[in-house]
Amino acid sequence: LWFAATVLRGQRDYFAFGAFATGLAMIAALHFVNPDYLIAKVNIARAREGKSFDVNYLVRLSADAVPVIIKEIPALSPETQANILSQLHQRTESFQYRGWRSWNWARSQVLSAGSQSNAK
Repeated sequence: LWFAATVLRGQRDYFAFGAFATGLAMIAALHFVNPDYLIAKVNIARAREGKSFDVNYLVRLSADAVPVIIKEIPALSPETQANILSQLHQRTESFQYRGWRSWNWARSQVLSAGSQSNAK
């Protein structure tokens, strides 16, 4: 739409700034929506309703999904809980700190929660 409104109407000087601003707005929107958290929340709600859901997909989501998984896991069946916890435990290494370029807030929260539970 922005391309049509600028370049196709002969106002190509405005296109770059608008495209850049739109990109920043999209990044900000994705930051606040947090898609992996939302996907995990919806999938766990489906499981509580007795509908099918894919545990393997759930545990492959990013570290952003882990807090809602941990919070909602008691509402699931014992078999599903064991399956999720086992697979999350196997993924623990993927959450490890690998330098400042790979750091993010969600991953640090997961590692912090894991170290606190191991200390108990």
